[in-house]
Order: sequence, then C-alpha cells, then structure tokens
Amino acid sequence: MECREVIQVVDLRGVYTLVALCSAVVVLTGCLPAVEDEGPAIEKGPRRVAAADRPASKEDVNRIDVAGAEDPELNELAQQLLNTRGAFRGEEGVSGDWAEYRATLQVRVQERPSAFAYWLLAGVCNSIAPGSSEALAAAKQAVALAPQSAWAYDLLGAVLAAAGQDAEAAEAFSRALQLARSGSQPPNAQAWGGGQDEDVMRGGQDEDVTRGGQDEDVLRALADAGLQAFANVRYADLLPAPALLTERVDSAAALSALQLPGTEDAELAELARELVALPGYVLPPVEPKSPKWRQLMGKLKKKLGQGASALASWMGAGALLADAQWGSSEVSGALAAALKAAELAPDSAPAHYMLGIARYFSKDVNQAVEELKRALKLDADFAAPHFVLADIFARQGQPAKAKAELQAILKLAKPGGAEYRAAEEKLKLLEPAG
Repeated sequence: MECREVIQVVDLRGVYTLVALCSAVVVLTGCLPAVEDEGPAIEKGPRRVAAADRPASKEDVNRIDVAGAEDPELNELAQQLLNTRGAFRGEEGVSGDWAEYRATLQVRVQERPSAFAYWLLAGVCNSIAPGSSEALAAAKQAVALAPQSAWAYDLLGAVLAAAGQDAEAAEAFSRALQLARSGSQPPNAQAWGGGQDEDVMRGGQDEDVTRGGQDEDVLRALADAGLQAFANVRYADLLPAPALLTERVDSAAALSALQLPGTEDAELAELARELVALPGYVLPPVEPKSPKWRQLMGKLKKKLGQGASALASWMGAGALLADAQWGSSEVSGALAAALKAAELAPDSAPAHYMLGIARYFSKDVNQAVEELKRALKLDADFAAPHFVLADIFARQGQPAKAKAELQAILKLAKPGGAEYRAAEEKLKLLEPAG
C-alpha cells in the first residue's frame, strides 16, 4: 500500500499549504486505532542506529519537543517505533507491521492532526521508503505545525538526507541544533554536527559538544529568554476589550465583508452570528468549555465534517485559539485550520489575520508579523492586525513600534467605535509610569 500524500508544503521559510482534509475543531474528538504489535524500523539519515537499541519508554518520548507528544495514544505508539534516543529503530528489514503503523497514522492525521502525528508518519514512511515524497511531505507538515521544535527539524533533515538533498538537510539539521534544549538533543542533528562518536550513537552521552567555542546551553538560554515575554499572552489580549465587542454579525452583508467563502451556507451563517463579533473577530459568546460552548463546537464540527470551507476553518481556528495557551499542543490544530482558511481564501484579510495569530501562538513570531502585514496589505482599513502587531512589539521591548500600530487604528478611514476606544486605552498602558 502506498503512502498517501496528505499534505503539500512549499518552502520551509514560507507559508505551508495544507491540502488534506484539515479542520481545527475535528482535533477535539476522535481516537487513534489501537496498535497491538511492535514492528521493526529502519532509521535513514546521516548514520544508522544499532539494532540492539532498546525501545523507547514513556519518559524517552516525553522529552521530544513536538506538539502532541503528550497524547497518551501517540505516546504509546511512539514507544513501539523509537529507540531510547528518540530515533526510529534500526533493523535490517521492514515487516508488514510498519504498513499497519503507516495506515494508522494516515487516519490519525486526517481525523486529529497534530505535529507529533505527522512527525511519526514521516518517520514510518521514511523507514519504509527512505527519502520518499510521502515522508518529506509529512516531515514538512510537522515543521509547519511545530516551527520551534528541534525534533521536527531533526526528522526533516533525516528525510532530506535520505532523499539526497544534502544542502537542504544541512539547513534543517543546523536549525534543529539552534532550537535544541538541554536534555532534548535530537539524534540525527547531533550525528550530523559531529558531536557524537559511534559509542554515543549507541546510547552514550557526549559531554564535549560545543559550537564555535561557546556553551550551547548558554546560547539556548539566551534564545529562550527572548521568548519569555510571550509566554503569558492570551487571545483576549490581541482584541479590543471583549466587553466592547457586543455587536455580533447579523446580516449576509456583514458576513460577506469577511471575504470568506461559506457564507452561503445557512447553518454556517447562523453559527457565525453566534461566534463572530463585528467587525470580524471570533469571540466566544460564552465561557469556553461551558455546555453552551460545547454545543456550538459540536455544530461547527458537524459542518467541518461535511467539507471544510474558508469560513468554517477560520471560525474553527478562532474557537481553538480562544482558550489555548501560547505554545500549547492545542495550537497545532488552530494553525492547521488557519492555514486551510488562508488557502481557500488567499485574498481575505481576516484569513491572514487569523493565520498571523495562529503563527504567534505557535511561537513563530517572525512569520506571524509577516502574515499580519499581509492582512493589512489586503485591507488597509482593517484594525485587527494592528492590535496583534502592537502586542508583539510591546512584548519585544519596542514600545515606539507598538504605539505606532495603535495610533494607526486612530487614523483609519473607518474605525469602529470599540476599536478606537480600545486603541486609546492600550496607548495609555504604553505610557511610562509617573
């Protein structure tokens, strides 16, 4: 059985395009089919792993920094596929069990997509057919959903190396080493970087891994410190004060202004009237996780199951982000849905605005800024991206740039009353105390 191409992604540094059935809310439900038997694996990359390596334990899997690794079912499956270092286990052959692993993961990424599910699928496909397009597509999707994951780039590098794309593999491995944290060193990038000898490749530890005369732990600590200001960001921080957004979309014209295909669906339009506030913010009408919220999400999931539209995917992304923590596993589902909405509505400013927030919550701040600026190019009178950019710049310690974004809202040709008042209030918060 051939690995199906479930996604297509272009350019590691660009926008990754999702072409599978992908919806954010679908990841809220579903289950991974049980996997009963262990199967052997082949690791393809810079070096082979010893066949005698033991299978991974739960603790071994938990150190992998790919969003979704905490999922109990995926964690259990990973224990069967990986060795203690987190590499796909090396053997001389591939048994029929691996085709079953592949089929299980193909279903999983369609029903409940996550970065870790794609990561496992990439490793299994690469074990069956080293450097295959199926393995490469899944590895790129894992990177798209976990852009700050050292292990995602590590596996991407392994697949690229197996495909003979040495320059691209080197770039991926280099990125993996930049992102790696102490205690979570991905195996392929370490081997590529020369930080391990054969004994270490078989499970030992190298105490002398340094790059450029500097301690990597110190460099990583400095890099992580730059992200600490974002760790407590909330979805509500990126909006005008929710208390000011009391008016919901209530007409076909208001929905059409979003330029998101799907407004012709009467049931979806009714959901939008519940979930979307003027002038184009997904805003929960009730507390997330309340019975009313679960009811709304059930209806949205049903619509997504009938075929994703730009409007449905956009609302799904916003619904997941509304109660997500920055950098949490829930964000991967929101990013997948936002990517789908932008794919289906490439000229919609709200679609790219939502993708910007999803990138932001995925710790991909630079790409978030690019998406938000793209939204503003599509609609110069759209206030929402300015609020998110102001938050990003303020947390980066650039108050002048943050103020400029908020002041831009006050100069818009058609600012909303709620947005105007919110911008004024946020500007006051940026003024120095005293």
